Amino acid sequence: MSNLEKYLDILRRYRAGEFGEEHLTLRDILIRAGEPNLLQEMTAEELSALSAESTTPALKALFIKLRDMKV
Repeated sequence: MSNLEKYLDILRRYRAGEFGEEHLTLRDILIRAGEPNLLQEMTAEELSALSAESTTPALKALFIKLRDMKV
């Protein structure tokens, strides 16, 4: 499973309530999923895909910043 697939699966699980009903930050979601370093482990291509699909400006900026640190 690629890191991108892991990320999408973790978000699906979060939305399904697996990590509780309260709103969590992305960092908290990744920690609860046991993948606290997942974003850092992603390739530039995976981060580009996330930024292209992101509808939240803050997350889009985060993915772009992380991607730019890799290239």
